[in-house]
Amino acid sequence: MKKLKIFKILTITILFTILFILTFHLPFRSWIPIYTYYGLCSLIILTIILIILLYIFKKFFSFDIKDCMITILLSFSINIFFFCMVPVTIERSISVFMLNEMNEKDFYTKKEIENLFIEKYVYEYGAFDKRFKEQIATGTISKTNSKYYLNKNGKKLLKKFKFIKNIYNIKTPILK
Repeated sequence: MKKLKIFKILTITILFTILFILTFHLPFRSWIPIYTYYGLCSLIILTIILIILLYIFKKFFSFDIKDCMITILLSFSINIFFFCMVPVTIERSISVFMLNEMNEKDFYTKKEIENLFIEKYVYEYGAFDKRFKEQIATGTISKTNSKYYLNKNGKKLLKKFKFIKNIYNIKTPILK
């Protein structure tokens, strides 16, 4: 009986993961243009749906409340971890860009790679513009007249980032 419950929990978790992946191919994906936020919203909505379905069908699965909680936590945790570590990294990563570009020919000088980064990643792919628009959309940067500034929300977020940088001992020149 215990092996059957484990099998059911894992099956539901796999189906949850498949549904989560499918949400990225839906036509309304453009409703939330920031990839990370779209993924998080999809994950939260799917988790709520899973909670409702487990509540309705818990007798069918022979689940008690503990089994339901394990299924929900496992499904959410695996997907949030993988989503943040891999797809979000692929979508935003300079390293992934660099590896992909270097795959185009056998050898590059360091300067060629640096120029590729500036010309393609920053300008052609609009990396700066994309991040800048994200910060405006998330409410950390505001505009007055024709100038932009870090608003109160942005300062709070920056303070949190600095705190996390310190407690995790992150060595980066990005946060002063």
